[in-house]
Amino acid sequence: MTEKELSHYKALKARLERNEIKLEKLRNKDIPIVNGKVKGSSKSFPYIETHYNVQMYEPKEMDECSNRIHKLEKSINEDKNRIQKIEDFINLIDDPELQLLFEMRVYEKMGWIEIATELDEDKDRTTYSKRFRSYIINSHNSPISQ
Repeated sequence: MTEKELSHYKALKARLERNEIKLEKLRNKDIPIVNGKVKGSSKSFPYIETHYNVQMYEPKEMDECSNRIHKLEKSINEDKNRIQKIEDFINLIDDPELQLLFEMRVYEKMGWIEIATELDEDKDRTTYSKRFRSYIINSHNSPISQ
């Protein structure tokens, strides 16, 4: 896990929420029903081509809607996977103070000065940023150490 991947957490959550709303709207979209004709044959031998009148959803709009739904579902699944990886990474941190540091930085998007003020006013903001970056680099999940 990299610091850049962790920094995308809030944006991923926001995009996921927006895409889920869009998906729900698309699924509830009223697609007009039109009359159409389809080819068929009689059930008995020999084959005799016949045309049947049917009611169906407007084909172009239905295809467009289906494609958009498929793309949104794919995007939602990818975002959920990325979010889950970030949350798993943070949940695997053994040190409670370090885990809190990651939660404040990643989930709450707090700055280093805010974090230093809230955790321990005696420590400098660089102390926390160094711990944060050091854990990422030394972590067994880090691409640098793999």
